Amino acid sequence: MRTDYPELVASLAASDSYDDRFNVSASRGDEQLTDLLVTDASFDWDSSRLIQGQANFTFADPDGLLAPKRVDDILAPGGSRIHPVFVFGAGNVRVPLGPYRIRAAKGNTQWQYRTVGGSLMWLPSGTVEVQADDETATVWLERLEPVTERAPVAKTVLVEVARLLGGAYPLIDVTGVTDRDIPSGVEYEDDRLAVVADLLEQVGAVYRQRPDGSLQILPATGLPTDWVIKPGVDGTLISFETEMDDADLANGVTSVREFDDEDGATPPPLIGRSRLTNGPLRWGGPFGKVPVFRGANLATTQAQVDADAATTLTRIAQMGDVPILVETALNPAVELYDQVTLVLPAFPDPIAVPGLVQRISWGATGGVMGKRMSLTVTVNHNILSQIGA
Repeated sequence: MRTDYPELVASLAASDSYDDRFNVSASRGDEQLTDLLVTDASFDWDSSRLIQGQANFTFADPDGLLAPKRVDDILAPGGSRIHPVFVFGAGNVRVPLGPYRIRAAKGNTQWQYRTVGGSLMWLPSGTVEVQADDETATVWLERLEPVTERAPVAKTVLVEVARLLGGAYPLIDVTGVTDRDIPSGVEYEDDRLAVVADLLEQVGAVYRQRPDGSLQILPATGLPTDWVIKPGVDGTLISFETEMDDADLANGVTSVREFDDEDGATPPPLIGRSRLTNGPLRWGGPFGKVPVFRGANLATTQAQVDADAATTLTRIAQMGDVPILVETALNPAVELYDQVTLVLPAFPDPIAVPGLVQRISWGATGGVMGKRMSLTVTVNHNILSQIGA
């Protein structure tokens, strides 16, 4: 989570009685612009996207001077960054949300005929609309060169990922991930960010941007937090709904390692398989036989592809496969891949269900901060099947 938990809880408890706000600045190199007035804002983080964090801002432009006219203006998409900070009215607790790179901007300027100092004159005013992405957009924009960069330079995954991310993220925090060697013969596509995601998948890891602008590499199963979403007078749960689709479900993993031709001969691929043997989605049960296929690109032996299939199936189960859509009181400190506890109303007693945050969205309208947010939390189907049993 993005801030100290005890400090956060106190601010959340008193938040309804206070006006929360944004402190927003912009920068381009050494140029700074502070105290931007936000009239509307929306944030959306989605773990299924390569560029996870996306935001939209509307800034007041009372003098008509902020509307970008050149690509190097500070609110233009020429390398400028937006730095939003959520500030609780209760306790003045600050939650940085991390820098956002401006991808598109639209200036809306109008002139009005007004009296100034006894004289009538035309005066400009308006707004600036900005669409911005988190810093991984920089990695996405910086494609890999065809010859010099389309093969690994480092010998291990994490060292290679650090090299590929180095321009955008000089600070990288690795938490709870075990490194692995990269075998020879691996080739990259030209999409730098997709290559990073693929390499991390091979070691069961994902990435997320931290509020200080660094990048964190963490297990795909997430990191534990103290956040409990519960109903009741002192809870934060507003509503929830389940939305199941068989496209989200699988009961097996097949890992394949294919090799390049050598002297005209194609070595046979290595294939590892792992299957669910019990539970409602057991392999060969009513659900059938529905595997996920993946390339075990770092495996070189049969034992390694077998292990890749087994660990991937375990990871899928731990990440959860049933999405629960939650409306809850706004908590700007929640991040993607936070492990949270969702307390579902049930008879005779509420049931605490562990879940993994996969999507977050919230915002401000008319200059007023919203008091709720939307989450998608994935839960293991075996756990849900026990509710009401």
